[in-house]
Amino acid sequence: MHSNQREFTMLFECFAQLGYTFPPEVKEEIMATTYLETYKKDETILPYKHVCEHVYFITNGVTAINIELRNKEYIHWLMMEGDVFISVNSFFFDQPSNQRIVALENTQCIVMPKKNQEEIGRRYPEFKDLRSRLTEYYYSESDERGCMRFMTATERCAFMFENYRKLYERVNNYHMASFLGMELQTFSRVKAKMLREGGEK
Repeated sequence: MHSNQREFTMLFECFAQLGYTFPPEVKEEIMATTYLETYKKDETILPYKHVCEHVYFITNGVTAINIELRNKEYIHWLMMEGDVFISVNSFFFDQPSNQRIVALENTQCIVMPKKNQEEIGRRYPEFKDLRSRLTEYYYSESDERGCMRFMTATERCAFMFENYRKLYERVNNYHMASFLGMELQTFSRVKAKMLREGGEK
């Protein structure tokens, strides 16, 4: 049995939820060409201006994809267990990343080098199809979250609570406020009001 069987079982279960169940030989290939990596809280996984050459699947923990605008850093995206993440433009176009990916908690990931992913995709078309399915999934999620910029502060908080409750309850107020594009005081006030009104029952 693979020493990291629990983590890979989680990975394959997530693939199955997307409609992809792989035969044993493909699973063995995936396990042979990936490795488990751990990151401490606040550790940078991918620095600015580095090329993203790996795909990451979170088995435990939370990560943030950050961007810098006008000398201030903001959280562009939040991910947790069961999510796959990359720096999109850097990964697909082999260019220096304009994002920094950081662990918000002690985090563990299954990591696959890009070259290994491409090789498996060439030999197993179903794995290449999975990559396309994941792209569709996260593009749809990006579009959904993008609608938040047209919402009021209260509506943004309510949207996160209703659609991403585990993240909303787990990520601290400072990071959640950054992700929602709100001042910390504003987010804390809105969240407290929601609590008083029974919004988190």
